[in-house]
Amino acid sequence: MLELINIKKRYGESAYIFDGINLKIDNMSIVELLGENGIGKSTLLNIIGGMTTFDGDIKLNNISLKDDFQKYIKEVSLIGNTPFLYDYLTPAETIDMILSFLNGERLDSSLEGLIEKIGLYKYKNTLTRELSLGTKQKLSLILALLSSPNLILLDEPFVNFDIRSRKVILDYLKNYVMQNKAILIYATHSTDADLTDFSNQKIILKRNEQLNTVVLECGSREA
Repeated sequence: MLELINIKKRYGESAYIFDGINLKIDNMSIVELLGENGIGKSTLLNIIGGMTTFDGDIKLNNISLKDDFQKYIKEVSLIGNTPFLYDYLTPAETIDMILSFLNGERLDSSLEGLIEKIGLYKYKNTLTRELSLGTKQKLSLILALLSSPNLILLDEPFVNFDIRSRKVILDYLKNYVMQNKAILIYATHSTDADLTDFSNQKIILKRNEQLNTVVLECGSREA
């Protein structure tokens, strides 16, 4: 379970963006994060991903981000909307480097299959700087899955994928979440039909004009 406990966030001395957010998300949940541009979707993902300061606490399967950051962060993978990759390494070299950090020797067979299905294999020896944005996003996704995370956070992840690759990736992620009892949260503006049945929950960020803060509206995907 993922628990957000009294989360507060502001920049400098400005008013709070989030002021006391509490939320629980069960394992095996795929959560769609919605809201207008600039309302704080990326900020919320960065908070949950341990990438920015905040007040309050977050627990993943009872592991506290504040009390045991190193243990918490090992369970989490965050992919931002702008992939951070090493331009002068190839995808194969990048994967090998990350595996070495994780003390792994080779790819999981399911990830090998995913790489083949989404067309990344043919670019394995191409410098990353020469790849299209969509191909870079595919590589980022593979890298995020190398550590077998229990929490996957994706910020606008499907925008630049071709239709076939997106379908393959969505199927893979849905199976991954169910088989590993993981949690996936993704922010998106897309209304593509492929995403209609992907999530089983949704969170909508809305501005409370009276209090000048952002609040969460939660519900099932069918609601």
